[in-house]
Amino acid sequence: MSPRAYNPEPTERQVEFLRAYVSTMSELGMPPTFRDIADAMGGISPSAVFTHAAELEEKGFVAKSPVPETPARKPNLFPAKPGRRARSFRLTPRAWEFLGLEPPDFSR
Repeated sequence: MSPRAYNPEPTERQVEFLRAYVSTMSELGMPPTFRDIADAMGGISPSAVFTHAAELEEKGFVAKSPVPETPARKPNLFPAKPGRRARSFRLTPRAWEFLGLEPPDFSR
């Protein structure tokens, strides 16, 4: 079995991931968790979402969000709700351009 050739463009399923990220973020008003995206993609496992995110990170469509050094120095713009995990990744400008969308402005 030969290894898969590297393709810098997202696969169909990865495009579905990007669209699920955007639609879920629109619904929640904040970046989604892996579980949110898993649910939006038809109930796939969060580990499958993690795999898509890792592959999209390699391709430049997803980036890990920076973690503040200390909460006192850098406020968390997206604090986790009780029972929810913090958001740890974001779409890059390349992803927003690929989708033909403008990234949201959270500075307001």
